[in-house]
Amino acid sequence: MNGPAKYSRYPHDVLDPALTTGLILCGMGGPDGSDAVEPFLRNLFRDPAILPLPKFLAPLVGWLIAKRRAKTVVERYKLIDPGGATPQLKSSMDQAGVLAGLLNDQIKVKTDSASVISEVAMRYWRPFPDEAVDKLLARGAAQFIIVPTYPQYSSATSGTTMDFVLKSVRDHAPRAKVHILPD
Repeated sequence: MNGPAKYSRYPHDVLDPALTTGLILCGMGGPDGSDAVEPFLRNLFRDPAILPLPKFLAPLVGWLIAKRRAKTVVERYKLIDPGGATPQLKSSMDQAGVLAGLLNDQIKVKTDSASVISEVAMRYWRPFPDEAVDKLLARGAAQFIIVPTYPQYSSATSGTTMDFVLKSVRDHAPRAKVHILPD
């Protein structure tokens, strides 16, 4: 399918500028330390969009791949950060804060009561979408914008991530309006 129709499964509700909006910047995620590398890899290779195997086989194959690759991946992450953490989380949090600030500047032109608050949600490691949605709800979010950090749409990257985040929003705030920017 070409054009916007291929994204029709993602909601694009018109958001109310008078309500607090929870902005969720989402991505793949990455380990937050050396001990997280193997579970991160297990989560990654357990995703059928990444490793399309029969359900009964996927967890075992994912576990084997994670076990085999973890040591090498830990060493590579240590080249970036001595603790073995990805810089993606901090970068995503910084981007979410800046984007929320820019949106707030635009909304305040129209109304003084609206605000955009932000959190990040990752597909394969913390913070997971349930954590992000719960934090946003606790801070007063009544509607959501979900924005993937991938450079283009792909069902195996942004698609699986947006589905994961959208499920969490639907589970925790089933009546909330949601707007997704798929790419």
